[in-house]
Amino acid sequence: MMCRASIALLLQALPAALALGTPVRVVVKRALAAPPDLARATWLDYTWARGGGLPVWIARGAGDASRLVLPAGLREVLDDGADGADGADGAAALRYRVTSLGLLAEGGIVAGSHRAAVAFADAGGGTCDMEWSVAFEAARFAGPWRRVTEALVGAAADALSARLAAPRTPRWFDPLEEFALDEPRPPPTALPLLVVLPGLDGSAVTAWAQFPDLGRAYELRCLEIPRLDRSSWAGLVGLVAAEVEREAAARDVVVLGESLGAGLALAVASAAPGAVAGLVLVSPATGWRETPLGANRARLVALPDALLEAIVALSSYQLLDADQVATTLRRVASGARSPRLAGDREAYAWRVVNDLPRRLAAPAATLKHRLGGWMEASYAAAAPAALAAMKTPLLVVAGTADLRTPAAAEARRLAADAGGPATVLLVDGAGHAGATDDRLDLPAAMAGAFG
Repeated sequence: MMCRASIALLLQALPAALALGTPVRVVVKRALAAPPDLARATWLDYTWARGGGLPVWIARGAGDASRLVLPAGLREVLDDGADGADGADGAAALRYRVTSLGLLAEGGIVAGSHRAAVAFADAGGGTCDMEWSVAFEAARFAGPWRRVTEALVGAAADALSARLAAPRTPRWFDPLEEFALDEPRPPPTALPLLVVLPGLDGSAVTAWAQFPDLGRAYELRCLEIPRLDRSSWAGLVGLVAAEVEREAAARDVVVLGESLGAGLALAVASAAPGAVAGLVLVSPATGWRETPLGANRARLVALPDALLEAIVALSSYQLLDADQVATTLRRVASGARSPRLAGDREAYAWRVVNDLPRRLAAPAATLKHRLGGWMEASYAAAAPAALAAMKTPLLVVAGTADLRTPAAAEARRLAADAGGPATVLLVDGAGHAGATDDRLDLPAAMAGAFG
């Protein structure tokens, strides 16, 4: 017969025994097209910080080590000293755990049992093998919870794999070919070359409304800087200068830089003296430090990722202007079309517009790299002494209603300091992103400035 002391011990252990459930362990493996350090950083920036392509919204906690996953209300935290040895080969791993189940608290998962590790093992050739393991206990529904976990972690792993397979180095492209403008053009080699440099977003397509007409006078060559690219400013200047010098041996080359790209265009002209036949600076961001956001650039890049992305999102209104919004709403309501995008160009326009969100999206890590590493060099390229030494003909285009940068005042300053001929063209009522819409005839302006 069981003694009284044994019964007491059993009663004390019973609550803990009832809390235990069926152990569940899910392991998802993927081969990733990136070295371990880049894969790890991308997992933190994309998967942990922004949901990794899953239909969730992430709220970040202090120091970015914790997060709230909505709408489920899961609270998760990265363990202190997240690097560990969770792979058979001792690969460094990130570890996290669920501290609150939120709306899933009644679903059968034992509270405090959910832990996970993500390990990245070097596979050589700039690739790695990822092992993402999740373990928890289920008081009930162990089978369904296993399948749900496999599906969610698998989907997040696939999204990470696709992201890392995306381009990570700058590339040149012709926007009229990329977006399939179906109209005859002169043979590209018979035309001068227009090199288009992007702003902070890296897309180089924000002047898309001007490209069809520009394509009749120039071969277009746009530089896309992908979101995963981490080029230095000097590296970008060298890349563009080499392209310009190579082409300038056979034909005239004009360089157009928009926003932050205006500083890059100036730096290229200084690095390749005599190779640039003309410079077009559109909505130059070389005066951004005069704005509240620009003056606090150092503080911006030190912010937690989620807060920086929120500030950038909230400040997006600065890109637009009242005339641009009103015209768009009127055309949507009436079915009217832009005179620059009539006929076969409408299909081209829709292809661009549908692709813009993907091209313009920039994660916090990319914004920090570009704001922290490129802005000061952009300002230096536009300094009075650098401009005075430059003899390249200059056309500066700016909107009078630019809220992002003091573009109109900066346009006048750049022209006044330029050592060569300079023309200023102000687009009445245009904002930062509106200076190259259909209120502007850019080919005519360039013909007037450069002959």
